[in-house]
Amino acid sequence: MLKKLTFYIYIFYCFEIGVFLIVAPWWLPQVWENNYFLFLLPRLKGLFLSGYFRGAVTGLGVVNLLLAVSEIIQNEQSRRIFERSGEAKSKL
Repeated sequence: MLKKLTFYIYIFYCFEIGVFLIVAPWWLPQVWENNYFLFLLPRLKGLFLSGYFRGAVTGLGVVNLLLAVSEIIQNEQSRRIFERSGEAKSKL
């Protein structure tokens, strides 16, 4: 039960981070342009507001979403294999 709950929390985390990293650089300027790192290192403001940097962050978001989908697919395949091996053992 705990293993299943941990898996679902991990998948939710990957989706949440992925969506945030895709959305924040482009559609949430109040979050993106007023963050901790810009106040800590104001010289990096040009980098953080660059379209190339925003695109790289969006790419990381896409990677997180793909990771979540990949984990779901892998979990389903493992579950099916496990169920088949259980059925094969019960027939013996």
